[in-house]
Amino acid sequence: MNETASKVESIRVKQDEAGMRLDRWFRVHFPEVGYTYLQKLLRSGQVRVNSKRAQANDRLEPGFEIRVPAIVRQPKSTGTGLKPPPGLSKGDRDAIEKMILYEDEHVLVLNKPFGLAVQGGTGTKKHIDGMLAGMADRFGGERPRLVHRIDRDTTGILLIAKTRDAAAKLGRTFQTRSAAKTYWALVKGVPKPPQGKDDEWFLKNDPEWRMQRGDDFPVLFPQSAGAG
Repeated sequence: MNETASKVESIRVKQDEAGMRLDRWFRVHFPEVGYTYLQKLLRSGQVRVNSKRAQANDRLEPGFEIRVPAIVRQPKSTGTGLKPPPGLSKGDRDAIEKMILYEDEHVLVLNKPFGLAVQGGTGTKKHIDGMLAGMADRFGGERPRLVHRIDRDTTGILLIAKTRDAAAKLGRTFQTRSAAKTYWALVKGVPKPPQGKDDEWFLKNDPEWRMQRGDDFPVLFPQSAGAG
């Protein structure tokens, strides 16, 4: 065994890290250590908290001592032969890491920003699906899978499956509309009445359509239609 790899260090949790999950702490201090790799280190006891075995979702408190094997500071070869797609930069990888709101062995929850496409298409070169494909090494060699989509111009929660089994189960959940979705929108002024139900389709600004106020809510009409 490599002598350097067998050494360990003990790092004390700082005051401003109170309440931080152990996996989140590792993402901050050792971003190259993916969740799957961290799980292996925890199961083998190479990573411990206060000399005790720990779980990835354990909450930390100031003064806790985290046992970190020196091997996490060494370049890790995945042996998968996977290569990131052309154009994937460190900045893209960092961008994905900053989007992560939650992660476990099954799913990844991202806070998708406005203006970033979820999937590729005509003229779309940069998208989350492609960025994740180039980070398969970060996820133990398996490419994360999309189970639903959000429009490019929508900011919101994006659920990603990390395994085939999770993708199948989550896919069925979305296909059967068993998942509850909540959309929030910013409006100009105060709607009257303050609440109600709109059963019509939402449309982007389109010169082919014009807006006319109905009894309760604005109504969209084709430009070719008469004023009535």
